[in-house]
Amino acid sequence: MNKFMLPEWSRRQFLATAGAGLASAAMPSLAFAEGEGTPSKDFPVKRWNAKDGIVGAPCPLPKRVAYQNIAAGIEVLELVSDELKRAAETEGLEFITSNSNGDAAKTIQQMRAMVQRGVCGLLSANYNVQAQLAVHMDAMKKGVCSVQFNAGPVTSILSSIQYEGGRTQAEFVVDYIKKEMGGDASVLYISGDFQEDLQARGRAFKDIMKANGYENLITSYQTPAAAGNGSQRDGFMITNTVLQQHPNINVVVGFNDEVALGALAALKAKGKFASEPKLMVCGIDGSGQAIAEISSGKSPYKSTAAVHFPMVGYLPGRLFGRWSRGETVPQYQVFNYALISDADHAARFSADYKDTPRIFDQMVEGDNTYITPLGSINYESRMSYYDGTMPAALPPLQL
Repeated sequence: MNKFMLPEWSRRQFLATAGAGLASAAMPSLAFAEGEGTPSKDFPVKRWNAKDGIVGAPCPLPKRVAYQNIAAGIEVLELVSDELKRAAETEGLEFITSNSNGDAAKTIQQMRAMVQRGVCGLLSANYNVQAQLAVHMDAMKKGVCSVQFNAGPVTSILSSIQYEGGRTQAEFVVDYIKKEMGGDASVLYISGDFQEDLQARGRAFKDIMKANGYENLITSYQTPAAAGNGSQRDGFMITNTVLQQHPNINVVVGFNDEVALGALAALKAKGKFASEPKLMVCGIDGSGQAIAEISSGKSPYKSTAAVHFPMVGYLPGRLFGRWSRGETVPQYQVFNYALISDADHAARFSADYKDTPRIFDQMVEGDNTYITPLGSINYESRMSYYDGTMPAALPPLQL
């Protein structure tokens, strides 16, 4: 475990600037009058110090937290819900949730209803992002600690660097094709381009394949239809259709584990497990089912670029407790990718996957293995949210 000397924080200290390494459109500036501080476009490069001792005014809102889910049957999103509930119980907070199941309008209606009921913390997965951010901003005006996947401005952005996930995955694919397939393959890539914040995964994949002279191996680049949500069903249907046109497909790369697992089922149904001894499937996220396939050592499912998804729910839940007490939370939660490509790595990851309280405690002590928390904000300084661009790559950090 990596330990770091943590910086001292003053009560209203603003964070050092980054600037370099940020490469996407600026988020809209949505300032409001309540609270102290000023929204900042300077990326927070200093690591959050959970032991800074800063305790301001407690949040006066009900000790209740909410999670807006967006799709039924997505394993990692259900994990988020379970772990947020677990953390809320630890912090003595009531937990409520709703699921719009792919309905953009319902997503917003449900979020507004939960905020209206009264919450001190709100977490939402991305679906109708700009409309969700408007709900978050209304909630922030009321004093809610708002957390959104891969988008802002919100109180505390919860983000993995999507390009890094795609790069990690693509480098494994390139290595596999070189070493196991003699540099020749027919690749199906199933993208998340229907969701703006995930498009960087596809860009990274194409960039790395091109850099290695493999761009022509991408036989088919597909995206779930408008009614899709990145489910196993999407992966199965897309792969089944593509195999009718390109029966020689022997590498399937999914923008997440769910579509990749669906692709795996389609390949098995077509008899590809027997006919393609070097068959390879891979995904991103680190879902339990994907880890189990890799752990078996007998599956064509060879890798996932994993983040600690249980912590996507558990960490905000614990932070909401701090917010309710007037303690600080990070402005930016960076979830780091790890390549899981063999049984030993899978076993170690699985052990950590199941023990979110320990991982949280280690993060508080300074460990950045799974999450790097940056910046500092609390209820009293709630205007000091990050209002800059989403990073395509992290600038140098002060750990």
